[in-house]
Amino acid sequence: MSSGLPRRRALLPLPATARDRAPSGSWLHVSRRAMGCEVVFTVPDEDGASLADLRAGLDEIEALEQRLSLYRPTSELCQLNATAGTEPVEVSETLAAVLGLALDLAEETADAFDPTRGRRRHLDLDRARRTVRFSAPDVTLDFGAIGKGFALDRAADVLRARGVRRALLTAGTSSVRALGVGPAGGFF
Repeated sequence: MSSGLPRRRALLPLPATARDRAPSGSWLHVSRRAMGCEVVFTVPDEDGASLADLRAGLDEIEALEQRLSLYRPTSELCQLNATAGTEPVEVSETLAAVLGLALDLAEETADAFDPTRGRRRHLDLDRARRTVRFSAPDVTLDFGAIGKGFALDRAADVLRARGVRRALLTAGTSSVRALGVGPAGGFF
């Protein structure tokens, strides 16, 4: 039998672990579609990071995608893949940095990691001159295995330069980068 009075709901406090993770209870999230996934930046609102700061980090990722994407015909990487088989090609500092990282990883892993789709020994990088030449036909560079992580590292550098002390950066489900430590000294 109903008394006609509205039912009251009990509001339960958040468990201590949830309160400890976000003392102010609010977070600032920004996201953008890039690199074939949703890129999300999350910062504790109490830190005072601005949307402009976070957008600058997202802009860095977008700029890297335009330069390093295998799926944009106008990207620097696609242009390199099209011409480095015929002559040495001078590349930007950014492309030289990610290629240098990729080649270092290939060496450290005894070629288990290979940014050239199985033809690393046919790639010559002159780090001092920032030139790349393929010494065999059909060599193609692809940074898919490290591109998102490289982009998140660069975005973290942009955020740090803008005074952001703590942030969690994700690119899809495969790549995560934390900057600083989360509220209450733990991870996000």
